[in-house]
Parts: sequence; structure tokens; C-alpha cells
Amino acid sequence: MEEIFKANLPKSIEVQAITSELPDEQRRERIEEMEKSDKRVLIATDCLSEGINLQKGFNAVLHYDLPWNPNRLEQREGRVDRYGQNSPEVKTWLLWGEDNPIDAIVLKVLIRKVRDIQKSTGVSISLGEDNRSIMDAVLNEVLLDPQKALEKSQISLDFGSDYQESIITRELEAAKLKAQNLRSIFAHMSVPQEEIEDDLRKVDEAIGDIQSVETLVLNGIVHLKGSYQKEEKGYRILLQNLPPHLREALGTKSDYRVSFHSPTPDGYRYIGRNHKFTEQLCQYLLSLAFEQKADFDQVARAAVIQTSSVTTQTTIIQFRVRNVIKEVQSKVENISEEMYLWGFEGLSKGGDILDYASCKKLLFEAESAQNLSKERQIDTFNHQMSLFQGRLDEFVAIAEERSVQLLEAHGRFKKLVGGKRYEAVHPILPPDILGVYVFLPTPVQFAID
Repeated sequence: MEEIFKANLPKSIEVQAITSELPDEQRRERIEEMEKSDKRVLIATDCLSEGINLQKGFNAVLHYDLPWNPNRLEQREGRVDRYGQNSPEVKTWLLWGEDNPIDAIVLKVLIRKVRDIQKSTGVSISLGEDNRSIMDAVLNEVLLDPQKALEKSQISLDFGSDYQESIITRELEAAKLKAQNLRSIFAHMSVPQEEIEDDLRKVDEAIGDIQSVETLVLNGIVHLKGSYQKEEKGYRILLQNLPPHLREALGTKSDYRVSFHSPTPDGYRYIGRNHKFTEQLCQYLLSLAFEQKADFDQVARAAVIQTSSVTTQTTIIQFRVRNVIKEVQSKVENISEEMYLWGFEGLSKGGDILDYASCKKLLFEAESAQNLSKERQIDTFNHQMSLFQGRLDEFVAIAEERSVQLLEAHGRFKKLVGGKRYEAVHPILPPDILGVYVFLPTPVQFAID
């Protein structure tokens, strides 16, 4: 087969055949090598239907044979049509013989019935490889009268024999019931999306949404003396000045075209919150933030800037609060951590409190208008910290309030999916202060005619 393709396709198309004769590691090496080619065709048996993902190098599937089990088709297509696929569209083709009675019956009766059930009920039917009842029914129908079976399959979705039809129906209903029971066990359909939508949004924000990852990575690269260029579909990042261990997290080159969105545009490399480069960058910046060095090139945990984003002096505290959640009538305890923002306005104790959204917006959007002397920064910072000490009760109250809300969120989830309730939340006080940022308004300028 491989020789036939090579003989009939242009030399610019790389053709490889992979079977179970090759060990897993050699299969992966062959596929990784093929991904470097501009055009490629992979011929493979079902040895690649599980375990090895193909979404990076391929965007179409041609089923040259017609397996009696529809799950085989889904497994093959799932190697290509999966998370991380760059192409906006994945095409699949299924070859079958119109004059082949077995192909005709499998396609029109078995596969189409399974897919009809999936479309109408949303339940994915899974047929085990050891299920011989269905295959035996197909073979019996064909062996009894192949021409009649072929004619019936071409004009109807049913077998000619009621007995064989009942076997198919019984097995499919059993598989359908099993899938529905699994959904009931895991409570997939019983969780109203609107009731936990806000909680899910908060979780996504806590672990890092796309915009947060993009901001962190790009700003981190610039802070470490690298650079980036905006392109139509992503960015080109230049890493010459970054530490070697960070560059190696992406490869051997010093510049890459990257995207923070999936599907990733062709020719770009995807970087998400779980990418090795993102993790290494976070760890490195965090280590710089906690180093005891009087170096302004390090990552600042405290800052005083003058900006047009505020009209009055404003202080933001970034902190971490730990919570202990205990299950009812159980010794099991869960410890959770949460990063949060709290702030206040003004030069006196009576200034207004800023909510989380206002703090986040200011922290993300404020830009320094001009450089301040080190002496002024220190004086301003010390003054605001003295004000903060006078508002510690308000600060601790926020941490306790977050603990109560955390308990309520866990309670909502447990109520929906079942399980033990939580009886208490114990915040570990005082919260850990990770950063203090003071924003000064820019001087008002008057124009004189």
C-alpha cells in the first residue's frame, strides 16, 4: 500500500506506513518526523486508534475498511479531531462496497442506528470488542441469503429477518441503557448549568483564563529583557536574553511564533496555562519576587507609581488566604488557597474601600506616567502602610467573608452531585500579604491663555 501511494503521489508528499510491527516509541518518532514535512499522508492500522495523538500533523481521516464496531471509527477520528487541532475543519471519509453485503448491512443498519441514537438521546453508545452477538447476526443474515440481505440493506434500515433485527435491537438497547446509567452515576445531566455558571467562571479566573496567561507570558518575557512582536494570528516571541532553562522549555531556537488560543493557527505554537514554558516562567518570576535584593530589575512585590488611572491616592493589597473545610461527621479536611485583592482610597483611615473588580481593573490597566524618586516612593509607601495597619480589622473581615462564600460554593456543588456536606470553614489568619501597590494621581495641569 505504501509503495502504491508513493508511486502515484507527487514526490513533495511524504508517505509513511505504520503497523503494530513497530514498537510504540518508534511509531511516535515516525509521526514526529512526519510533522516536519509540509505535506504528508499516513497509512496506519488500528494500532494508532488509541494512545498516540495525531492532531498536530493531520486534519483528515479516510477509513479504508469498514469495521463492524462503530466505536472503531470514533477512536480513529478521535486521534485527529481532538483538543489542539489547528485546522478549523476536520474531514472524514468512509469507503464501503456497494456490492458487499456485509459492508451494506454494517453501514446502513448498525452504524447508522448507533449514530441515530446518539443524535436523538445525546448518549454515546459503546459496544465491546468481545460482543459477538451483533457480528454473528450480521454474518448469519449474509450467509443465509447474501443477495437478499444486500437488496434489503439498500432499500431499508432493517434486516430482512425479524430474528436478526431483534438481536441488533436488544444489544443496542443494552448498550444505550449502560451509557445512561453511567451518566446518572456521575450526575452529568442533573447539574443545571445556570446554577454553577458563576462558580465555574470564578474557578477559570482563579486558575488563569486566556487573557491572564497571555498578559503574564508577554509581560514576563519583556521584564526578562526579551521582546515580542504582534502578528495577525498571534505573536513572535524573541527569547535571546532569557535564562537558558526558560528557552529550553520551548526548544532549541531563540524565536517562535506562538498563540494563546485554541484551535491554534497553522504555523504557530500553542502556549496555555499548563505549558511547560508558562510553568517555568511563573516559578522563575516568583523566585525573583522573594529574593532579598535591592535590585529594581527584580519582580516587585511593592510599588508606588503615578498614573492617570486614579484621581485620589489608592492602595491595593494582594493577599492569599488559606481555608480548612471539614466534612460533616468525618475527619476528612480539605485545605484550599485563594488569591484575592482588597484596597482603599485616600490619605486617611476613612477612605472608601475598593471591591475586587475595581482593584483588578486598576492593577491590570494602570500605567506609570512618570518616574518618582526613590525617597518619595519610600515615604509614600510607609505612610500608606501605617494607614493599612489601622484598617487591619476590615482586612481580616474580608478574609473571613471569603471563607464563608467558599463554604457556600462547596455546599452548592455537593447539593447538586451528592456527597457529604461541609460543616465549617476555618480561615488561617492573618492572610499572607503577597503585594502592596500604591497609585498616585498625576498632577492637575492648568492651561493659561
